Amino acid sequence: WEQSDARRDTTAPLQLLGVHLRGTDKVVRKKVPPERYYPFVDAYVRTFPDSLVFVASDDQRYLGMMQRRYGERVVYRQAGYRSKNIIADRQLSAYDKGADAIIDALLLSTCDFLIKTTSALSEFAVWWNLTLHTRLIDLQFDDCLSPANCKTQTVPAWALAPSET
Repeated sequence: WEQSDARRDTTAPLQLLGVHLRGTDKVVRKKVPPERYYPFVDAYVRTFPDSLVFVASDDQRYLGMMQRRYGERVVYRQAGYRSKNIIADRQLSAYDKGADAIIDALLLSTCDFLIKTTSALSEFAVWWNLTLHTRLIDLQFDDCLSPANCKTQTVPAWALAPSET
């Protein structure tokens, strides 16, 4: 956080987008790849040019994809795991896995907007910060394949603004 804080204009409010990417432990519902997040994240950073993107993920590959696309604007607390299923991995203590999850959820709860999939971790963040109830997109459902194609979710105006390309 310190590196990102040092380069921003302290007179302007910081916009922080929360992104919860589940990879290694997503077993009940289908995994949602980072590419599904890109149209929403692209629109957010286009609308808020000085914004940061906080990524909470259990998957190193997913975090790496976000870093390659969004560069220094990506901030995170831990770099994910190499395990194929973090829940079943016995090399990591249950306490450490639980602590990581709670800290990530609390950090997600501080974000201005949240892009997520179905997950108890991101739902905890929403219930911890009730303003996120109206400031989130859940990409688990196929009714929201792009900002212009969300049938049952309210899409913020910034997500519908035309791109400059």
